[in-house]
Amino acid sequence: MTTEIKFYLTYLQNLKNPSKVDFEQILIRIQFYQHERLIHLIVTMSVAVIMILLFLAFQRDNAFWLANMALFVICLILTCFYLAHYYFLENSVQKMYTLYYQLLSDVKKR
Repeated sequence: MTTEIKFYLTYLQNLKNPSKVDFEQILIRIQFYQHERLIHLIVTMSVAVIMILLFLAFQRDNAFWLANMALFVICLILTCFYLAHYYFLENSVQKMYTLYYQLLSDVKKR
């Protein structure tokens, strides 16, 4: 997905003739990436909540401390990677909107 988004951002940045652009297709693509961003937000928050619950369980019950700690570390690593990817998705969608509005203003100027 990262490669696809980078490619599409490059495509939008390199458009030379905005009058021949299908703006509806651009919006559909941006909405697709927004949906992807929403799904990643839900997954990221779910993993973070599970991580917090594991931490609380680790604090409360020491009977399974090794299993809780292992699961906590796995969730911590996953949360870090999910946050990094979500950060990329968020910034990319914002750039797409900026490029979209620039293309629209270029067409209206002509």
